[in-house]
Amino acid sequence: MNEKKLQKFQYDPKGFIFFAARQKVCLGIIIFICVIIARGVYTIVPFISKQITDLLTHFSGNYDDLYRLIFLLLIAMIVSMLIYRITGIIATIWIPYIEKYAAQISFDYLMRHGAQYFSNRLSGKLQNKIFNISQAIHNIFPIIFWNLTDLCVKLFFSIFLAFTVHFYVGCVFLIFSAITVIYSIFVSRKLAKYSQICAESASESRGVMIDVISNILAVKQNVALERESHNVDSALEDYRRKSQKNWNFFEWSLLFNNIIILTMFFVVLIVSVHFLREGVATPGDIVMLLVIMMGLYGELQFLSMSLNRFMEQYGQLREGLEEVFAPFDIVDRSYECKDGKMSKGDILFDHINFKYEDDDSQAVFKDLSFSIPSGQKVGLVGESGAGKSTFVNLLLRFVEPNDGVILIDGCDISKIKQDTLRNVVAYVPQDSMLFHRTLQDNIKYSDPHVSDEEMIIATKRAHAEKFIEDLPKKYNTLVGERGVKLSGGQKQRVMIARAMLKKSPILVLDEATSALDSESEKLIQDALEKLMEDRTTIVIAHRLSTLKKMDRIVVFDNGKIIEDGTHKELLEKRGKYYDLWQYQTGEM
Repeated sequence: MNEKKLQKFQYDPKGFIFFAARQKVCLGIIIFICVIIARGVYTIVPFISKQITDLLTHFSGNYDDLYRLIFLLLIAMIVSMLIYRITGIIATIWIPYIEKYAAQISFDYLMRHGAQYFSNRLSGKLQNKIFNISQAIHNIFPIIFWNLTDLCVKLFFSIFLAFTVHFYVGCVFLIFSAITVIYSIFVSRKLAKYSQICAESASESRGVMIDVISNILAVKQNVALERESHNVDSALEDYRRKSQKNWNFFEWSLLFNNIIILTMFFVVLIVSVHFLREGVATPGDIVMLLVIMMGLYGELQFLSMSLNRFMEQYGQLREGLEEVFAPFDIVDRSYECKDGKMSKGDILFDHINFKYEDDDSQAVFKDLSFSIPSGQKVGLVGESGAGKSTFVNLLLRFVEPNDGVILIDGCDISKIKQDTLRNVVAYVPQDSMLFHRTLQDNIKYSDPHVSDEEMIIATKRAHAEKFIEDLPKKYNTLVGERGVKLSGGQKQRVMIARAMLKKSPILVLDEATSALDSESEKLIQDALEKLMEDRTTIVIAHRLSTLKKMDRIVVFDNGKIIEDGTHKELLEKRGKYYDLWQYQTGEM
């Protein structure tokens, strides 16, 4: 679906509900019609109860009429029950389907957000947003069908039957029913605000817990269990207070709702008894009204609860949609270039200006112009915050420049589809990005269609085959969340094998050997040299010894390129690179 249409759902929960309902909509329509029919049929029960009572009041020994009425009563109850069960069976097909559809389309949209979106949000909180959206869709439709629609139909037929007793009885029934419904709607709107606040607090508390669980090793290593427990307790306490306020308001509103309903029952019965004394109403009419009101008591009493549940789910849906369906910070445009046009790997940064939105104090780049010819291997050097990682983020279009253009083989990357751009860049980060899946799944992640033979060749070149073959399940070994079952060197070799399978003309290595021991670094350096063959390569490294074989080394300082040359040339200049080299090695 068009992203602009999906973005409209950010502040339009009703639109999203109807959008989800349109999937296999015929099943939803059947459920709706069947609920109306089932409730309409069941409404015959009070009317038959009236007929039986009047028959017994003036019983003349005609058992045939009595048996016929009892038989009709039984048939009405059985037919109503069967139709209700049909709606339930259809719902088991339809509601899980639209729930899955809502979750899938929300997840797909969420994944298309830029890197900055995810860096500013807890992953656990985003997970809860998707869950809230799908659960809201799952819960809203049963409330609409079997609570609200069912009650509306029941009220309609009940008011109609009340009018058959006497016009005034019908008017009293109608007026009090209207007061109850209006009051419940008023209460539900107030509860909706409290419910949304509770949903936001619940998502926040779950996000805090998931964040702690995801970093459990850091918690244990830093003896921070008590501190994190306090943080979770604070989040849960905030949710408790808001939930208590919500519940307290609901209980008081339920009390006033009960007073209105009991008043209605009392007035209706008093008026009916009056007409019984006048000879206008019959004992059967009184029994019918009693059956109607006893049936309505529970449903009217908890009408505000049904509306509250609806508004609670509606609030959760709204809260999830506002977060997930926010506009993209990076948008695909005209798609001028295709993969085939970017096969060499020439890179040009042309008069680039850039600063992060949340940091107006300083621009990262001012009028940066820089080119990397095809096949050249370039090292990026500089202190933390100098602009190296931002340079790579701009190249990968995780962020966009404020001014200027970035070209790959003459193609403006702002006019290239993001997937097309990232297909021509292989990226090996410092932190290994591994899924809790098998080694084979992780290695083939860059190209799931490669053969097992190609995968094995890549693992050999990445010096990963030996440790994989030593594992009991070899390539079918699960690596754990974020590769926790593997060592740092093993994870990096898996990442390198993955990059080797991605036949892209540009390679970016972001501190790929910074946290490795000497033995692992030696193996990975050899693997990286093979990986860099015939590719334009950008290497970010604080360990300068890893850059000696680069064609060029570019030194960044405060967002500017202050030195550019080979290792030998930069040492001869005795500038910033020379100082960094001396600091790390103590010699030239």
